[in-house]
Amino acid sequence: MKKVKEIEYCPLCKSSVKLMCSKLPGYQEPQTFEIYYCQNCNTSYSLPRCDANSIYELIYQNGISVPGYHRYWKFMEEVKRVKNPLAYLAEEENTYWAVQKAVSEFAKINNKPRIVEIGSGLGYLTYSFRKAGYNIVGLDISETAVNMARQRFGDYYIAGDLFKFSVENSGLFDIVILTEVIEHVDNITQFILALSKLLQPDGQIILTTPNKSFYPSDTIWVSDLPPIHLWWLSEESMKYISNKLGMNVSFIDFTDYYTQNNYTPVKIDVNKNISNLSPVYNVNGELINPKNRNKLNYRLKLFFIRLDQIQIIRIFYQKMRFLYFKIKYLGYSNIKKCGNQSNVLCAILKMNKI
Repeated sequence: MKKVKEIEYCPLCKSSVKLMCSKLPGYQEPQTFEIYYCQNCNTSYSLPRCDANSIYELIYQNGISVPGYHRYWKFMEEVKRVKNPLAYLAEEENTYWAVQKAVSEFAKINNKPRIVEIGSGLGYLTYSFRKAGYNIVGLDISETAVNMARQRFGDYYIAGDLFKFSVENSGLFDIVILTEVIEHVDNITQFILALSKLLQPDGQIILTTPNKSFYPSDTIWVSDLPPIHLWWLSEESMKYISNKLGMNVSFIDFTDYYTQNNYTPVKIDVNKNISNLSPVYNVNGELINPKNRNKLNYRLKLFFIRLDQIQIIRIFYQKMRFLYFKIKYLGYSNIKKCGNQSNVLCAILKMNKI
């Protein structure tokens, strides 16, 4: 007798969900995944859940050649070359601009916040905040990542598990930062609850993640392939989670980022076709299409970074970038521009005051 498949329910809000895709390619061959969508909290997630540690190790071994991740290795190198690494990161990516904005707003009230970055990875963001005068340490579960960060930036990093760390360091921090971490976590509500234990009563969690709210609701998956990313969260997702945990949530408005930079660096193709998605690693752990960093382009990039310290050159460079993106997307039909909302969301979570 044929077994009837049980109805799937959203792990966040327990509402019934819709199967959007039955065989999404996984990050490594030959895995495939199902993608479900919850209309109630506007959340997509992947099944089955499986251990991704071996894939993370592959990424750390040759990350500079991994599509999408290679830029992190670039940031790790370049923050040591610029005068103001935090300003450099904030101009390079909307993620870091949003986090820097949230921290600086908090620092106007508490000018010496104690900060911990969860999932500090290669360490460049923690380092950049330290160079800007902030009291910050980084925590990562990967010994490999922590060792790389210590060797390059100093002894500001801790290798450990968040849940144990939150018990041992309860109430010691004013700000918890995590960039592009929450979508990797199996149980999001338990993870954020552990983050909240690290905070002072007036502290806050600043997190970023790919923003599902930026896309039409029937878009299947615009995020790293599972099991690297397990969730594709929206602003509605974050509102549901914060309400469930008795927290308040607000979102960074990105209007100033796109205005200040004088160009729109991200125009998203909202095509719902997933046929162009393919695994990054083959079954033998080899990169299928490695990202080869062109040495000439890299040197030119470093040259412009140094010139960026000169105001008149900076203005010229920004106008050239604006022109580049305008030409690049000239022939696209399914394009959505960023404004107050972006392809990345930055949420600020605070405990409700009793």
